[in-house]
Amino acid sequence: MKRTVLSWALIVGLTSAGAAVLAQGFGTRADIWAIELGASVRDLPVREFQEYACGSNGGPPRKPIAGFADYETCAPDGSGHHEVTFRYDDEFEYRARAIRSERMLGRYEGTTVFGNPVIISVLIDSAGRVAGVRIVSDPRASLVQREKAYSIRSNLRSRYASQGWDCVDREPSERQRPIGRIFVNQVCTKDLEDRQLFLEAHYFRKPGQGNTDPATRELTPGQFESSIRFEMYWTGDDDPG
Repeated sequence: MKRTVLSWALIVGLTSAGAAVLAQGFGTRADIWAIELGASVRDLPVREFQEYACGSNGGPPRKPIAGFADYETCAPDGSGHHEVTFRYDDEFEYRARAIRSERMLGRYEGTTVFGNPVIISVLIDSAGRVAGVRIVSDPRASLVQREKAYSIRSNLRSRYASQGWDCVDREPSERQRPIGRIFVNQVCTKDLEDRQLFLEAHYFRKPGQGNTDPATRELTPGQFESSIRFEMYWTGDDDPG
């Protein structure tokens, strides 16, 4: 009996040690912050991302493309920008699942920003340079993740220094109600030396949304608006290189 217990202890110890070694060898996965404003599409880390497609103003992907270099395939928006959306490389996620590391899986699962699922895209101008990046909370996230989507606004503000933001908190309209005691309908902007930041966050209920169905009294989870939209635009020299 003691030998069996010791054997299992040894197996668990070796498995944990192996997982720790593998976790240390993960390296760093490229993310949206690896995209440099003003950079040429030729210099972007194409191989580090996957599932490229034409964007839809932060919505679902449209026509699939091979990479950033195919940006002209995507129709320009009103500002003349071509939106290219993509996802993070999922190799790190599969490694985390292989070693059954919840800690590493939490770090590398899906395309996220500050732990929340998002839809990311790059805005490319007619000269083939990065004019901006866009981050929008993913409405397909789990209920728990979607509910806290609005809360990462503080993380996004802190990334570019919490001070100096110009924020406007809008009052609830006739078609908006707080969730409990919380109501968020905030728009923030900030100008830096070579870029302009825009951040919008929402957390409220729309008409007809509630905790329960008034007819059946059954719970109706997920009936709320919780979202963020972050956009950053290049305002530097015409020739950033």
